[in-house]
Amino acid sequence: MNNKPVQNIKIEDTPVVSFSADEAELYLGVSRQQLQDWSDRGLIRYEQTAKGNRRYSKNEMDRFVKWHGYGAGNGDVYSKVNKMRLFADLSEKMLEKMNPEEAIKLIFLEMMNSTGCTTASISLFDEVSNSLTTMIEFNIDGTEMISEDPYFLHEYPASERVIRKQERQLINISDQKSDSAERDLLERFGEKSVLILPLVYNKMSLGVVELFDTFHERNYLPEELAFLDEMCGLIALSINKTQNVKRIETRNRVIRLFLNTADLMASAMDLETSLSIFVQNITEVFNASWSELYTYHRDREEFKRVAYYQIPEIEKIMPLTGIAVRLPDDKLLSNCLKSRESATYYLDDPELEQLLIERLTERKEKAVLIVPLIYGETDIGILKVVESRYLKRFTEGDRRLVSAAAKHAAVVIYNMQLLNETKQRNAELSTVLDVAETVTSTVDIQSVLKSLSEKLCEVINVFSTEIYYFNQNRQQFERVAETADTKTGESRTGIYKAGDVPEFDRCINKKTPVSSYIDDPALDKKTRQEMIRWGEKSNLCVPMFYKNQIIGITCLTEVGFIRRFSEADIRLVSGIVAQGAAAIENAQAYTREQTERARLVKLNKRLSALVELSGQMRGLISQDHLISILARVMSEAMEFRRWIAYIFDPDKLSFQIAATYGSSNAAKLKNSNHVIPTAIFEGLISDATMISHSYFIDHMNHTWDDDERFHIPMENLTPMGDSEWHHDDLLIIPMIGEKGQLLGYIAAYDPADKKRPTHEIVRLMEVFTGKIASSIELERLHEQLSRQAVTDGLTGLFNHRFLHERIVEEAAKAERYQTPLSVLMIDLDNFKKYNDTYGHPQGDKLLKGITRILLAGTRLKVDVVARYGGEEFFIILPSTPADEAMVIAERLRISTEHQLFEGNPGQYDVKITLSIGIATLPDHTETASGLVSKSDKALYEAKETGKNRVCLYGAGA
Repeated sequence: MNNKPVQNIKIEDTPVVSFSADEAELYLGVSRQQLQDWSDRGLIRYEQTAKGNRRYSKNEMDRFVKWHGYGAGNGDVYSKVNKMRLFADLSEKMLEKMNPEEAIKLIFLEMMNSTGCTTASISLFDEVSNSLTTMIEFNIDGTEMISEDPYFLHEYPASERVIRKQERQLINISDQKSDSAERDLLERFGEKSVLILPLVYNKMSLGVVELFDTFHERNYLPEELAFLDEMCGLIALSINKTQNVKRIETRNRVIRLFLNTADLMASAMDLETSLSIFVQNITEVFNASWSELYTYHRDREEFKRVAYYQIPEIEKIMPLTGIAVRLPDDKLLSNCLKSRESATYYLDDPELEQLLIERLTERKEKAVLIVPLIYGETDIGILKVVESRYLKRFTEGDRRLVSAAAKHAAVVIYNMQLLNETKQRNAELSTVLDVAETVTSTVDIQSVLKSLSEKLCEVINVFSTEIYYFNQNRQQFERVAETADTKTGESRTGIYKAGDVPEFDRCINKKTPVSSYIDDPALDKKTRQEMIRWGEKSNLCVPMFYKNQIIGITCLTEVGFIRRFSEADIRLVSGIVAQGAAAIENAQAYTREQTERARLVKLNKRLSALVELSGQMRGLISQDHLISILARVMSEAMEFRRWIAYIFDPDKLSFQIAATYGSSNAAKLKNSNHVIPTAIFEGLISDATMISHSYFIDHMNHTWDDDERFHIPMENLTPMGDSEWHHDDLLIIPMIGEKGQLLGYIAAYDPADKKRPTHEIVRLMEVFTGKIASSIELERLHEQLSRQAVTDGLTGLFNHRFLHERIVEEAAKAERYQTPLSVLMIDLDNFKKYNDTYGHPQGDKLLKGITRILLAGTRLKVDVVARYGGEEFFIILPSTPADEAMVIAERLRISTEHQLFEGNPGQYDVKITLSIGIATLPDHTETASGLVSKSDKALYEAKETGKNRVCLYGAGA
């Protein structure tokens, strides 16, 4: 009880006065003895003067008057019980006749006035976020405050206990029995006392009522607490009614939203109007500040905002529509597109990235719900719902409802976009058909190309068109047709090597049209210089592919002004160019047919060789034998005069040379134990050209460094003169097993015909190396299964079966060479208790730890360590007499005793001991079975004499 003097203390500039016993008696109208009894019981606080007299606080008197009905001159007073009952009856009638929210306020104000507290609040509980949000808060002066920002229960332990246990809790700042964290909160907010009462309806916690006293610590009468509990029950009933009404209103708004969305789908309105109505419905249904809808344009990697609605009450944030956002520039939109799932972002989220916090702050967004618009596998756009007034918490139900509405919007957008695109493409198709008729009317290649370039200039209305044919052999682009010249006075050569023109490279690599504009700040320096040199303002380069094979490039140029090529322009040019590519391919078909006959003759020869050599690979054969067969295939069938086989070591993450062909003896000796890091192959492959599933290292695309030349030794190659194959070219074929595992690489060079490898040759090599890889994989699997048959699955030690075979072998060997043979039978002390205490998974970890100790304390490749069964181990010590076996066993016992093992996960605080029995041949027995039996008896003696000891058979510990 706090009995500090209260006289002369100023509270909000109003002096707190105190009464003497006579004055208090007059004020209350009760006897002096009754006052003393109440103050002795702690119901009324007082101060004691120097003379020993008691003085009573006027604040305490006021509270007591309210609850007991006492007062000077009051002759007809209700008892406090009748007064509480009367208000409870009135409260029930208020709930029947009044608006629930108004009734809650009246009941709440009576609770506050009756208790005389300085501040009181009602807070509602949100189970999803585990937080409370203040519904009503009053100060002693009658001021009402409303705050919708939640506070989380983990920061307020007393409120959390009230919610979970549904029991009231009183906390006074000087009460040492109270939670220290709660007392710190009282001190932080300048409070002396708080009473927290649960709001419970139908056994569900709806929230809490908190009654604060800024001036005094409090003790409530039982009658007060009973009355407050009853009032909290009425408040909870009213809150439940209010929430039911809100739930019905929300459901009705959602139904209206889906009906409106369905109407939009069936209406004949334009897309912009439909989407504007849609985002307005979304904003109003979810009571948000605004909503935005973006469509996604994959070709430009860009979002375009096509609909926006903001409630009138808040200041306009941005223009209505037409905002374009590039994919990397907005992480909220790009993250949603990447995940294809809805997401929420809150400004107070401590785990939110700083960049996103800055973005939300800049746009005054406190809470954001973002939902993808998807139709089938097509990304249509993004719907974004924003709250800027307070930290609104979107529920899982909100996310599901907005996502469902977004699906309907995606259908609307997709259908309308499809209709517009269909109209546009019908017009384009008509033009493409006209061009197709023109270019297929002749078989002369030059006439086809001339007609194609002229038609493009006419249809697209550009200054000039140039067509470049790609020469695969020379790896260069050659101009074969044009319609105009830039008239700069300088003549173009019309021949460019692959890599000389950045536009061509981008066009071929991406397999899509590439447009370049002189005013583009992102334009690369080389392209800008070329455009200035030839007076070009706009370029459009379109690749010519036929069945995924590059034929050439068509370039459209404008010199008079900056011509922006639209999506429709690019689509139309692409369609016409595709017709040109087909015409070029048809003109070259006859030549390919002639060369095909010669190719088939050679192919038959190679296939015959492959069939013959494949027959030699039947059954399980060694890796060396497989490599020798591969050597014949590479030299005889594929006609590569030099190659190297690299085998991958998954444990060391590196490659080792398994075989070389065509190299000198000195080079073979040097490469016999050569280890190649994986980074070497990764660097080569990153610059490689794919041929089928293999990698062609082209000297035009890759410059060899010293490290690569050291690890990939292509020796004694001189320049080959005027041939397709260069001395710095290399073909790398991966060896892939049937399970898709990389087993190694074949690096081939120095072909007999001095030509670059064709797709067909590479495919044959891949087929055969695949067979080699599968055979190697099969052999390794056989070895692995053989190894698993004799090893324990948990510890990796030899198993019981292998142990009995090996001990018979070692006993026979010891007898033959007259050498001693000792064995150790080992058991973990109290292992069952360990398992019962910490669980079997921890027991498995313990067995693995013991395995490491046993292996570390024995001879590698000499001693045999096996798991005998359960927690028992067995060690065979060849050529080891009994006294040495005792030393080894004692060393293992001590090592184990001094080692701490993991008990509970992550806690290394448990000690384990070993009991070991030893038997030796020929000292104790002359048979293998005798060794097992005698060592087991010695182990039994070690156990019986106290455990954690070593016993030699017949000699004790």
